[in-house]
This record gives sequence, structure tokens and C-alpha cells, in this order.
Amino acid sequence: MESMDARERLSLNQITTERWSLKEAVEGSARAGIPWIGLWRTK
Repeated sequence: MESMDARERLSLNQITTERWSLKEAVEGSARAGIPWIGLWRTK
């Protein structure tokens, strides 16, 4: 089994960026090097 870099497992939960649009959350996540984002259905 390959060892994963901790950043490869990191995700951003959209609720933590409540004031951002989806586009802003995705762009902010990418800028920070976070490869995944958990979306909230209510948004």
C-alpha cells in the first residue's frame, strides 16, 4: 500500500466558507492546495 501525503487526504467543508460562492470556495481550496471540497446541499 502506498503512503499518501497528508495533503492528498485533506478536504475543505463548504460550510466553513459559508460566505463564499461555490466558485470562490473551489478557487480558494485550489489556491490552498486542498484537492477536495465537501459540498453542502443547502447551499
